[in-house]
Formats: sequence, C-alpha cells, structure tokens
Amino acid sequence: MSKHLPISRLNMRFAAVAGAALTTLTAAGAGGRRGDVPGMLFGGLPADVESREVQVDPKIPRGARIERQPRPHHGHALCAPRGNVCVHADTDSRVDLESVQNLLNAYELATQVAQLPAPRADGQLGGGPQLDMYLGVNAVSTPRWEAVTALADPAAPGDDRASAFCVTPENHLDLHTAMRCVGGAIALDRDAAETPAARRAYANYVTQWLVGPDQRAAAELDDAQSNPQLSTLPREVTNGAGSGALWFEYLDARLGAGSPGDLVTSLLTLSRRSSTKDEPLAEPTGPEWNNEPDLFDVLRASLDDEPRRYADVLGDWALNRAFLGSRCDGSHPTNQRWLGDFGRLVFDWTLAYSSLPRKVAGSRALEPMGIAAVWLDLDSVTLGAKLGVQIEWERPVSFRWVAASVDQNGNELARWELPYLQTAHTVEKTLMNFEGASGLLFVGINLGGVDPSHPYDPDYEPWEPHAYTIYLTEVP
Repeated sequence: MSKHLPISRLNMRFAAVAGAALTTLTAAGAGGRRGDVPGMLFGGLPADVESREVQVDPKIPRGARIERQPRPHHGHALCAPRGNVCVHADTDSRVDLESVQNLLNAYELATQVAQLPAPRADGQLGGGPQLDMYLGVNAVSTPRWEAVTALADPAAPGDDRASAFCVTPENHLDLHTAMRCVGGAIALDRDAAETPAARRAYANYVTQWLVGPDQRAAAELDDAQSNPQLSTLPREVTNGAGSGALWFEYLDARLGAGSPGDLVTSLLTLSRRSSTKDEPLAEPTGPEWNNEPDLFDVLRASLDDEPRRYADVLGDWALNRAFLGSRCDGSHPTNQRWLGDFGRLVFDWTLAYSSLPRKVAGSRALEPMGIAAVWLDLDSVTLGAKLGVQIEWERPVSFRWVAASVDQNGNELARWELPYLQTAHTVEKTLMNFEGASGLLFVGINLGGVDPSHPYDPDYEPWEPHAYTIYLTEVP
C-alpha cells in the first residue's frame, strides 16, 4: 500500500462513508422543537427546526460527465532519455529540448522529491508507458483559457483509476504548465471519478507548492477573492474557481501532520471506488461517473461524522480567506503574502459603528462553500459597549458564522464562534470586550446540503445560492 494512503490525524473508518451519500438516515441529534419561544434576543441559542425527509431524485447525477478525447495523431515525439515523459508535436521543429526538460523536471520534482505517487502508466497508448504531452492542441471538453489539460484514457472496467495524457494549445512548455500536467495526471490515477474542478485544484496546489506561484495563479486567486460567493470546489472547471488550490493548502496546514501533499493526496485516494473480489464494480455505462464517495464524504468521515467539527473547519477556512495577501497577519494557516492587494477579500458591506442599528442583506447570494464578509468599523465605541448580532439565512442550508476583532495593524485580536445548530436558519450573539479593536469582521460560509442526512455534494451542480441578512445594534 502506498505511503500516501494513511491520512495524518484523519480517522480511517472510511467504510462507513462509502454508501451513505444518498441514503436517507435518521437525522443525527435531531429532535422536536424546543418550544415555540425562540432563544433570548442576542443571548440565546438559535431555534432548531424539525427535520424532514428529503426525497432524492434518482436521476440526479452522481458525478461529472465521462468525457473522452482521442489522443492527437502527432507524428513526432521527443522522449527524455531514461525518463518517464515524452513531448509530441505535429512537426519535428516544434519539439524543443527545453519543453522535454521542463516536463521531466516537473515529473521528478513530484515523484522523487515530493514522493507523490507516479501517474499511471499508459502501456503503449503514446508509443510507450511514459507520460505524454501534446503541443499545439486545444482540449475539446475544457475552456480555451486553460493552459494545459490532463485527459483520462479509458479506465479499466470496474475501476476509477485512469492513465492520462496532457494537451496544451502552446507550442512550448514552461515548468508551471508541465507541473500542472503532472499533477492532473496524478489526480486521474488517484480518482478519475472525482470532480474535474477538484482534480484541477489538486494540480494547481501541487504546482504552487513545488514550483511556486505564477501569473496564472495570481489571476485565479484574485478572481476568487473578488467573488467569494462562488463555490470553492464546484463540479465543473470554471473561470474564477481558483480558491480550490488554496482550500487544499489550508487542509494540509490545518489537519495534516505529515509532509505537504500527503493529506490531500490521501483524500483523493480514499474517495476512489475500486473493485474487489467480494464487491466488483460495474463498468460505467451512463454518461456520468459515479463519484460516491467524494472528497467531502471522506473529509466528514475523517472528522468522525461530527457536524460541529466539520462546520468548525469550514468556518475557520472562511475566516482564513479574509487574511490573505496584504491583509496577512501571520497567524492563519495560509497567507499568500506574495499576492499583495490582489489577495484582499471583497467585503459585502463596510459599516460604521456610529451608524448602528443597521440591518443589511448580503449583496450576493452564496453558493455551497461560498463565503460572505461584513466589516464593522469601530469609529465610536464607549467603554463596556455590547454589540447585539442577529443573522438569518434562507432554508434549508446551514451556515457557519465567525466574528473576529482586528487591531489597527490588521492583526486578529479575538474570535467569537457564533452558536451553531445544523438545522437552524438564524443565529444570535452578544459581543463584548472589543473596545480596543479597530473593527469587527463577520464571516459566514454556506455549508450546503439540504439536511443532516443529505450534506453538501459537489456532484449535484447546478445548485441554488442562498441569501442572508445581518442585524447589528448596540445593546444597553
């Protein structure tokens, strides 16, 4: 078994997850209403709601579409001597030694230096078992703005692993593009049924970790921070979904105890279905993969299927995104200081304490794993002041909200985790002891899903974004 299979600090009771994604279960911890009287204003717990059984349409996709693109018929190839890579082009003059060297360097950085699992050998599909890159080719199934695309060869019957080849519209291969190819090929070997967006995020994460950021990474993270309401890991590859690589970096920093890359590679590995003697898998016959379990199923199982722990991780992730680039204070799992002002999270609202009471609605509805941030400037605060906070959002999804006080240098001073109940749609809290801060930051994340038995699943895209309101007032 590969050394990447064990997950540091993650519970290995993975079998309980494999068939649970669409199974209707009794809502964990769900009871009846706790009375008709809601919690005390700005001090009580949010009112719980009755759980309800949700019927899931069997026609809902369980995975992304199975896309097959034949390998280009390039007649010229240059392979690294005693290496594991080949570069193909339509003419000899377009195959340059530097492109081959960059692909070889990327392959060896990933597999020998970082000790990531090697991409799956493809037999003789490219003329030999090497990883093949085809220059001057656009991928049919992915957007034109992609610099490189790792494509799956036909998988063996009953297995979610596939060998891969890469195509790029460019006629020259730089090191960053080469590393994205290698990372994408590794992801297809770990779990070809995982969402295209997750596999792309893995390739981008490996690239930024091993080679460093480039202009493309900066542009994607800037787009993500400018549109935090969008999902971190949707199903399909979309422009502006650059926060997926940051999500993987965060998980490695927050939950990982081994080498960088071990945890997220293990998540991919454990989310793969494989045929066994006792439980063979049927070859995919429909237009979609069967991505059950997925990355989020594995993550929830690793957190002992405790909704509060899972919500805490996502709440911390949401707050982390407010401290990137020039707002980095050095105390959060990821910082991306190199982004500068391009890493600044766009706030929904910037309010002044002197203007309270205020009730505002979010300017943008949140997709699952989308986040919102509201800044309250403490321009006029008396000693011993108390702030009442009430936040509501649309059913049936769950939100996780966190508040933090920030000093004039942008450092986090204190944090308040607003009460969390899985089936609630409102939360209240009274904040105190924030007089010395420059401002208060409120960050929320849409956890997705429809009820405790049907949590967020990225394969159910497209989904419905959900809105929220926040009410702030000084409490006597």
